[in-house]
Amino acid sequence: MRVCGRMAVGAAALIFGLGAAAAYAAPGVDLVAADNGLKAKIQAAGAAGRAPPTLADDGAEVQGAYSLDALATATSDIEGLLDICGAAYGSQAAYLTFGGDAAQPDQALAGRNEVRFQNEIAIGLRFDMACFARAAPLLQAFVAQLAPSDWTPTRRQGMAQMREGLTETFTGLATMAHDPISLQNRETILGAAASGAPALIALMPLSERQALAVKIDQALQEPGLSAALKADLGSIRAALTSTDCAGVCAL
Repeated sequence: MRVCGRMAVGAAALIFGLGAAAAYAAPGVDLVAADNGLKAKIQAAGAAGRAPPTLADDGAEVQGAYSLDALATATSDIEGLLDICGAAYGSQAAYLTFGGDAAQPDQALAGRNEVRFQNEIAIGLRFDMACFARAAPLLQAFVAQLAPSDWTPTRRQGMAQMREGLTETFTGLATMAHDPISLQNRETILGAAASGAPALIALMPLSERQALAVKIDQALQEPGLSAALKADLGSIRAALTSTDCAGVCAL
């Protein structure tokens, strides 16, 4: 559940040719502000020894930062969309590092926070999946118009990092049956991944799709899967059968 950030950082480097620090003001800036505001409040609460904003106590604020309705009407510009996706992941990362040092991530703490703040992280990941799925065809179009001289080392590194994050994210989803979070949250996350799978998997090289298909097949054999989890894993598996490979996939 913790690797969407690699997609965000890699995609930003690919588009901007810079690294993840580039900022871009776009019509979707309200979502960026909402997520950055939520991140700041989480971090301030941690520094003061208070509980961070949660759905139980600050539902409107958290829901606003991860609003699918707002995303649907946000910018259709690739730079602006990636700004939104990256800001959303930033607030989720603040939940994962809450109570620790964000500059020196503690995996044990992140694991505990993944359970403690699972409701907030689940709707955040649902937002991430929808955001990156909307950005995927725009990434394809952007890559198609790059000249050979545009492929700087930073852009090549960003491409590799984005695809690694994408593959790791779906690999993690294949083992969600063992995650120590509620069934409802697992279904929320996997349902979003299934909806975004066709667009996102189109970015994967065929060899990675084949390897992921094996993991999904194994996951489908897990005992005790709910009907919804089985259906969503099945949808992801079906998307992996596509042999279309253009744009990002072919690079």
